[in-house]
Amino acid sequence: GLSEAVARQQTSLALSWKALNAADVPLLTAVLPHANALESLDLRHNKLGDEGAVALAAGLRHASKTLRTLRLARNGITDRGGAAIGAYLADAKASAGLASLELSLNAIRDDKAIGAALATNTGLTNLDLSSNALRTGHAIAAALGRNRTLTHAHLLFNRLDVASAAALAD
Repeated sequence: GLSEAVARQQTSLALSWKALNAADVPLLTAVLPHANALESLDLRHNKLGDEGAVALAAGLRHASKTLRTLRLARNGITDRGGAAIGAYLADAKASAGLASLELSLNAIRDDKAIGAALATNTGLTNLDLSSNALRTGHAIAAALGRNRTLTHAHLLFNRLDVASAAALAD
């Protein structure tokens, strides 16, 4: 496993394509509070699923606030996991340093939790939700009217309805 001494020195943990699943997340979250220099956590192309996303979101609340980039693309995350990540983003104290979140290539359909988080989040500048299963973007569009820090929102290759697309374009 990753020792606390090693974790304290890491600015980046690149764990993509490691076939990690939900059972592996507690091992990771156990060292996060000791990773005082961690700026980037790359978990792309694993099998975390909703259970792993929920556990990760809970663990991130106790992590160092130096984390700037979180990459969770292609992990089989659906609405339940998306809601947990959204709750983490909405917690201003927990997600204070996070500037970039990649959730592309998952199966998130509902934008309500992410939209609610964006309405209050003041740190995120880049959000990638491309190639999910979003059916509507109403909550995200409403949040963008209040959010002054998000500069890049990637929503390509979703099945947004026409009203959502128009609201996002405004």
